[in-house]
Amino acid sequence: MNGERRRAFTLVEMLIVMGIIGILVALLFPTIRTARLAAERTEAQRAVVAVETAMNAYQNEYGRFPLQTSGSADKEYAGAEYISLIRILRGLDATWNPKGTPFLDVPEKKLTSEGRLQDPWDSDLRVFADFDNNREINAGPYGTIRARPVLVWSQGPDRLDAQPTNRLDDITSWGS
Repeated sequence: MNGERRRAFTLVEMLIVMGIIGILVALLFPTIRTARLAAERTEAQRAVVAVETAMNAYQNEYGRFPLQTSGSADKEYAGAEYISLIRILRGLDATWNPKGTPFLDVPEKKLTSEGRLQDPWDSDLRVFADFDNNREINAGPYGTIRARPVLVWSQGPDRLDAQPTNRLDDITSWGS
């Protein structure tokens, strides 16, 4: 071979290259996690706004909120009522939405098997309506919110009610 020697990677050089690649990948993980959380927050914000808009559109159409009866006080839709609310807003309940108007357009893949619309962290959205039309709602841990007929929020990644120490991750329709 005319005195030419082919030089190949030694095991040590290969391990160094693999170590550098590993460090670079490890540096990307926080960035990927931050981007994923931002995407989830955006998805939750879209859902919150969509439900608030649907509730206001329903109220404009029928002159009352879904499941509102005369003399009702402000209400949070929870449990079975939340499932009914989503069905009504989607135009699937002829009793409360006789025109069948779909006020809320949600892809089936975004709903649970029970028909719940949940945030990216698998929690139901919290929905409150001002049934007594006094332009204020007692929003549980947030206290009284004024000048809004509907309040919607996601409890965020921690899935906890808003307390002064953990409100920062909540996504609200009123810009807490």
